[in-house]
Amino acid sequence: MSRPNKGPRLEQNSGGFYEIRWTENGRSKRVSTRATSLQEAQRFFAGWLTESDTAASEAGTLTVKQILKFYLNTYVEEQVIAQERAILAARNIELDMGDLTPKELTAERIAKYKRRRRSGELNGRAVTDGTIRRELVTLVAALNHARRHRKIQDIPAISLPPIPPPRDLWMDESEEQAFWNIAESTNGDRLSREFRFVAIALETAARSEEHTSELQSRPHISYAV
Repeated sequence: MSRPNKGPRLEQNSGGFYEIRWTENGRSKRVSTRATSLQEAQRFFAGWLTESDTAASEAGTLTVKQILKFYLNTYVEEQVIAQERAILAARNIELDMGDLTPKELTAERIAKYKRRRRSGELNGRAVTDGTIRRELVTLVAALNHARRHRKIQDIPAISLPPIPPPRDLWMDESEEQAFWNIAESTNGDRLSREFRFVAIALETAARSEEHTSELQSRPHISYAV
């Protein structure tokens, strides 16, 4: 199995100079920034990215893959703490629609992507509409980011699957006790903030109306997939 392409990135060579490294058509490529200072190398890198995308834009409309790369390199890596979800979503989008231009992201093409993801045809694993929605939201965010930076002019309307309803997870007694054990382990001479938080959360969730069932009186967590 081939190694995933991380896109252009800065790395130091054995001489201490920073290089821009990336993979193109299965081959490793590199460009020296001629800088040993990370700050200087980052300035060079930013200019190199701009020139690279400008050249691609002049040669023709940017592809979805190029738009996602620009989004990951200039927004996600700089401003998003939890980057893995965006990177994974971009990878799945690229796998199916990476060579398309924004104009080719028609309603029929997006519908095909949804079908392929639901059936597992795309990468061998069927996924829910919640996952498909997150991936397409990443694509929309990348397109909007590219338009704000004048990389593209128009973006298509992309239909998203509906937000799935929240799922209720009910704690059993052993799970509730595990929370209490962890909370109590944080206490010293005084009740810790962690203990108070767990106490409020569990005791509030455990309260039940007279009409609720015994199951519904257990602490539970609701979340949207």
